[in-house]
Amino acid sequence: MNKKIKTLTSYILIFVTTVALLMGFLLASAHIPQSLIQKHMEESAGILCEHNRIWYMIPGVESSQNHLYADAITANIAYHFSNDKPLESVMWARYYWQDGDVNTSFWTAVQNHLGAETQYLRYWHGSAAVVRLLHLFFNIRQIYWLHAVVILGLLSALLAMLCKNHMLAEAVMLGFSMIMVSIWFVPFCLEYTWTFLCMLVSTLIGVRLVLKGKRNLLGYLFLITGIVTVYLDFLSTETLTLVIPLLLILRVTEKLEGNSAEHDKPWIFTMKGSVLWAIGYVGMWVSKWLIASAVLHENVMPYVRSHIGDRIGGVNPVGSLFGYIAGSIIRNLKCLLPFDYGMIGAAILLVTIAVFIVLPVVMDKVTVRSNIDKKIIALYFLIGGIPILRFAVLRNHSWYHRSFTFRALAGTLLALCFIITELIEWKRINGHT
Repeated sequence: MNKKIKTLTSYILIFVTTVALLMGFLLASAHIPQSLIQKHMEESAGILCEHNRIWYMIPGVESSQNHLYADAITANIAYHFSNDKPLESVMWARYYWQDGDVNTSFWTAVQNHLGAETQYLRYWHGSAAVVRLLHLFFNIRQIYWLHAVVILGLLSALLAMLCKNHMLAEAVMLGFSMIMVSIWFVPFCLEYTWTFLCMLVSTLIGVRLVLKGKRNLLGYLFLITGIVTVYLDFLSTETLTLVIPLLLILRVTEKLEGNSAEHDKPWIFTMKGSVLWAIGYVGMWVSKWLIASAVLHENVMPYVRSHIGDRIGGVNPVGSLFGYIAGSIIRNLKCLLPFDYGMIGAAILLVTIAVFIVLPVVMDKVTVRSNIDKKIIALYFLIGGIPILRFAVLRNHSWYHRSFTFRALAGTLLALCFIITELIEWKRINGHT
């Protein structure tokens, strides 16, 4: 009992400490003088006005849609953080919106030093704090390229770590899942960059903890990951930060000759990690609303409640509930690389099928496993279904924002790859595979 109390206390302390540190970062960003970011904010406002609030980097390709709407609001909020009343400022997360378009509104506010009048209280907007800090040195285009370099570096480090530890297949499958969701577009929209960064960092740390034999720390990692996801995300591809770290940690653990309880009981570990992530995720969101209510001396739930209903149901575009849910899922699936790139995508899909499926079968290089682990397959199936469940629950959001919510399917694709590897194996020839 004492051990359980000690563990529970440690989780509570980690939660409170993480929230306090992230809150402190928001407050610190509000104390950056506006004059120091003015030049780069003016440049960013001009850059954002070069295109419509929603535009396609490649015409006709849904996955290339650049949702500047969210980026303009994030930059607008970051610009209007105030050191006059910093706590109230970061809680309200206000921005200027009078011109009818977020891009031009931001430009007008920056050019004329106008105050903010529209609140966006329901999110933490921790990303706005990062954006304000980065505007000391960069404009938004330079921030996009910085994110591209960081994402490339983190992904390369993760792939190298897997390869170094004799997990080439896992590295290839991770790379495949990233390609399928067109990761090359991700750095050029702030809205969903943060979940990819969070996912990559969390996975790197998680895999390293397993390799170093420190699985006892993984619970804290999932709790913190859930917290940071809410802090940074704009409700975009949040399940990535749970699904991919969980899958790769399970896979790496399975590959090693571990002797921990988690290695012997992957289902228990999965439930524990998922619950802790969910506690961090939900708890962080609720913390925002509780802190805001206390700081602003009013019940902020009326600002939040209607949006929750909208994201779950909203206006049904097809009439039936089943059609609504099915449509939200199918629309997201259609944004994956083979389906989203027309003839080019079809050619890539055919070549991939030929090289990795048809050719090995024709050459008699693969066979069905004789000892299929049905439990681990069921577990991978369950984890891979989390993004699909998210589409079904937040069907309104998933229907209308498929151009970026579909990227959560990277986790589903990785789970599918792991399932396939559990079903087939390379034939042994002269004692070798």
